[in-house]
Amino acid sequence: MRKVSSILHFIDSLNDWLGKVFSFIIVVMISIMMYEVIIRYVFNNPTKWASEVTGYIFGAHFMLGGAFVLLYQAHINMDALYSRFSLRGKAILDVVTFPLFLFLAMVLVWNGWEFFAHSLGLREHSVTMAEIPYYPFKLMIPLGGFLLLLQGLAKFTRDLTTAIRGKQIL
Repeated sequence: MRKVSSILHFIDSLNDWLGKVFSFIIVVMISIMMYEVIIRYVFNNPTKWASEVTGYIFGAHFMLGGAFVLLYQAHINMDALYSRFSLRGKAILDVVTFPLFLFLAMVLVWNGWEFFAHSLGLREHSVTMAEIPYYPFKLMIPLGGFLLLLQGLAKFTRDLTTAIRGKQIL
């Protein structure tokens, strides 16, 4: 049980640290948007890339933040029903619904990897004049899916233990 606990702690620590690091992507995005506003309205010289890049950065932020949000149980629940269950009842419900989560996370990882690999193979880039490469941003799909999958497995392990023993121990 001690080894399982240390693995779960590692997954939690990894996603906590990465979530905090990835949160600063928003600062980069805001900086680019501010630069675009100044260059466009003060110097009347708009960029060809700023709007497009901020969209890609936001997508990366969204994908990479999923595991962090799951770690802190901030995803949306049907609280009208879920909040009425006991700790054990919530754990049982989460264990029962885990196969759906697992399927969705695996789709993100598998299809996201194929999506990225295809884009990388083509050296795919935007059709705008900026010709921004897509593949670095498409890599965030399987990476975010993998981190979400890891955190989901950690949550499942805790939920299964709670469902069986009736109390949280991991």
